[in-house]
Amino acid sequence: MPAVDERIGTLIDGYDRWWKSDEPNGPSEMADTVIRYGLPWFDRVRTLEEQAENWCARKTVLMDRSYHGRSLVHLALTLYRMGEVREACDVLRKPVPRTAIESSVRDVAKVRKWLGCESVEQSGGGQTPAQ
Repeated sequence: MPAVDERIGTLIDGYDRWWKSDEPNGPSEMADTVIRYGLPWFDRVRTLEEQAENWCARKTVLMDRSYHGRSLVHLALTLYRMGEVREACDVLRKPVPRTAIESSVRDVAKVRKWLGCESVEQSGGGQTPAQ
């Protein structure tokens, strides 16, 4: 599968776009831009299933000893968009090694809470919240 990439600004208007760290609305504007332009682009170049398998290492992420927060979040959000809520939450419950970067652990915890994983049963297939 060939690699694909694109600058977010190119998707908006053909020009590169950067957000400065001191822009008051920068983080929310960037997030909105990714949702509006980035996610549809991903869906055009790869199906969600292909994204989970090829970009997010769906088959190996829970067996791998590493703990890379961005990769875990990316896979979990992709699975969630596929309707695989339970599997997404399982990814976000991956045991945290002693060597994990604190900010990665916090990021994963925030997304786990945002997705409502506390009310979703672990493993076993399906995607319904616990009753």
